[in-house]
Amino acid sequence: TPQFGNSKEILSTSDMLEEVLGEHDRLIDYRWVVRSRLFDVLIGDWDRHDDQWRWAEIDEGKYEYYRPIPRDRDQAFCKYDGLLLGIARGTAPDIKKLMVFKGNTKRIQWLVYNARHFDKSFLTGADWSTWEEEVRRIQAAVTDERIEAAFRQAWPPEVYALNGAEIVEKLKSRRDNLMEMARAYYKYISQKVEVVGTSEKDLFTIERLVGGQTRVRVYDTNDKGEKEFLFFGRTFEYDETKEIIFYGLDDDDIFEVTGKAEKAIPIRIVGGLGDDTFTDESEIPETDRQIIYYDTGKENNKVKLGKESVAKYKKDPKYNIYNRRTVDHNFNYSSILPSAGFNPDDGPLLGLFGQYTTYGFKKSPYASQHNLTANVALATGGIAINYYSEFIDLFGKWELSLDAAYQTPLYSINYYGLGNDSVNPEAEVDDGSLDFNRVKQRLFRLVPAITRRLNSQSRFAIGPTFESIQIERTGDRYIAVDSVVAELGEGFFDGQEFLGVQMVLDYRNMDNPALPARGIGLFVDVGYKHRLDDIDKSFPYLNASFSAYQHLDRARHLVFATRVGFQHRFTDEYEFYQGATLSGPGPDANFRGFRRNRFIGNTAFYQNIDLRLKLVSSENPTLPFSVGITGGFDHGRVWLEGEDSDTWHYAYGGGLWFSPFDMFVVNASIFRGDGKANRINVTGAFFF
Repeated sequence: TPQFGNSKEILSTSDMLEEVLGEHDRLIDYRWVVRSRLFDVLIGDWDRHDDQWRWAEIDEGKYEYYRPIPRDRDQAFCKYDGLLLGIARGTAPDIKKLMVFKGNTKRIQWLVYNARHFDKSFLTGADWSTWEEEVRRIQAAVTDERIEAAFRQAWPPEVYALNGAEIVEKLKSRRDNLMEMARAYYKYISQKVEVVGTSEKDLFTIERLVGGQTRVRVYDTNDKGEKEFLFFGRTFEYDETKEIIFYGLDDDDIFEVTGKAEKAIPIRIVGGLGDDTFTDESEIPETDRQIIYYDTGKENNKVKLGKESVAKYKKDPKYNIYNRRTVDHNFNYSSILPSAGFNPDDGPLLGLFGQYTTYGFKKSPYASQHNLTANVALATGGIAINYYSEFIDLFGKWELSLDAAYQTPLYSINYYGLGNDSVNPEAEVDDGSLDFNRVKQRLFRLVPAITRRLNSQSRFAIGPTFESIQIERTGDRYIAVDSVVAELGEGFFDGQEFLGVQMVLDYRNMDNPALPARGIGLFVDVGYKHRLDDIDKSFPYLNASFSAYQHLDRARHLVFATRVGFQHRFTDEYEFYQGATLSGPGPDANFRGFRRNRFIGNTAFYQNIDLRLKLVSSENPTLPFSVGITGGFDHGRVWLEGEDSDTWHYAYGGGLWFSPFDMFVVNASIFRGDGKANRINVTGAFFF
C-alpha cells in the first residue's frame, strides 16, 4: 500500500533485525514505530510482542528504511475484570498487563509490558518532539465521527448493542488523554536506553553538554576510522534518562567521549567483538563520574581512560554480547497480596505478602528482590514477620542474601516432651482444648549469607546465623509442669542466644515449581550452633530432603509426588525446639495429620507421598487455572538416645486444590494420623 511505500519486500522482525544490525544503510523508521505504538495505546492493545509485527522495506536511494506493519490485534478493547483477577493483578507483571479498557491508563508500563523488548530496540531513536507530533497527528485524524462510523460499519448490530457505545465513549476519552498517556510512556521507557551499532565498523561519538544532556551520534566509518555517514543521532536529557548502554557488536569499533559539564547521564559501553578503541576526554565532577567500559581483555583493544571512566574486563561472555531479549528489560515491580490459611495450632491465619523486584545490567533472574511476609494467628494473637532479600552478582558470581524473622511470644510452638512415644494428652484435658502443649516463644533470627545461583530455581548459600529465643513459663500448661521445668532447668526461661554457621544447598529442577508435573528437588542444610552463655550447649546438625515428581499420563493431569527427609543432631546438647522433629503445619512442616513439633529426638526420618489429579484445566494461555484433588500418605519416626521404640507414625488424607493462573496453589486438606485426630490445613502451596 502507499502507506508502506508500496513495498515489495515484507520481513519478519527477526529477519529485519539481521539486516539492520548487519549493515549501516539499513535503518528503522522511528517515526512510524512511534505512530504505531501510540495507536496500540489508543485502542488498549497490550499484546504487541515481536511476532505481532511485519516490516515493509522501503528504498530511499542511499538507504533502506524499515516501516512497521502491525498485525494480529486480538487484545484491543480488553476487559479483564472480576474480584479474583483484581487481587491477582497485584502479584506479577504477566497478570498486571491484563487490564480493563478505560478512558485513561494510569499505569502505562503494564499496558506496554509485552512489547518491552520491541520498544527497547525500536523506539530509542525518537525524542519527545517526535512523540508529541505523532500524538497530535492521531488526535486530529481520529475524530468522533470516524470513531462512531468505524464501529457502526464494522460491528454487527447485535454485537454493538452489547457494549459498542461504551467502547466508543472510552475510545474518545483515550484519544483526548493520549498526550498524557504518551508522555508517561515516553518517560518510562526513556529511563534506560540502549544504542546499538552494527556488525560493521562503527564510530560512536558521545558528547557531554553543559545542561547535563548527552548528545549521541553513530557513524559509518572507512578503514581509517573516519566518519562516513550518520545513521543514528539523538540528544538524551539528564532529567529523563538515568542510564545509556552502548553496544559495539562486531568489527573494530571506536567510542569517543568528550565534553565538559556539571552533571551527566551514567553510561555503559560494551565493546563487543573485534579490536575496539575507547577514548574518554570528558570532564565531569567527581559525583557523576560514571562511565564503565566492558570488554573481554586488554589485548588489541586501545583504551584511554579519563577521570570519569573505568574499564572492566570480564571473562564471562554475557558482559560482552548484545542480547535484545535479556531480562534486563523487565520492569521493576512491586506486589502486595493478602494471604489466609488455617491450621490447628494457629487457627485462622491472616496476613500480607509483599515483594519488590528490580532489574539491572546483565543480572539474572533479577538485580534484587525483597520479600516481606506478615501473619497474624487469630487463635493466639501471635504475629510473625519474615523478611528475605537477594542482591545478585554482588561479589562476582556470588550474591548476598539476608534472611530475618521476628515473632511475638503469642505465636506458638508445641512441646510434648522428647521421644518417639511422647504422649498427646489432649483428650485428658478437661476442656479438650489445644492449649496444654502450646508454648509461647519469642524469636528473632538473622541469617546473612553469600549465595551462588546454580540455575533459575536453585542456589547454594553459606553464612553466619544468629538467633535470640525466649520461652515463656505459662501456668497450667505442659511447659510449666514441675518435672518438665526440672528437666529444662530454671535458667532455661531466661532466654538463649545462639551464634552459628549454616551451609544450604537448595536444588530444584521442575517444569513448574508451583505446580510440578515432572522434576526433582534436593534440600541440604548443614550447620553448627553455639549457645553464647553456655559453651557446652553446642551441636552440629543436618537437615536434608529429596523430592520427586512424575506425571503418569500424557496429558500430565495425574502426578505422583514423594518427598523423603532425614534430620540428625550430632550431639544431645540442643534445646527441645532445635531437635530433629516430625512436625505438622508451620515453618518446618514435614508430617501431616499431627500438630507442630509433635515428635522430637536426635534423629528423624519421614516420607510424604501424594497422588495429585487435575480435574479441570482452562487450557487458556492468557488466563490459565487448574482445579484438582490430592490423596496422600505420610510415614516416619524419630529416634532419641536411650529410648527403645519400634513405633512408626503415619497419616493419611486428601484435599482439594485450586491454582489461579497456574502460578500458585491454594490447597485445603484434611489428614488423620495415628494420633486419631483429624487435622485441617489450608495453605498457599502444596505441602511439598
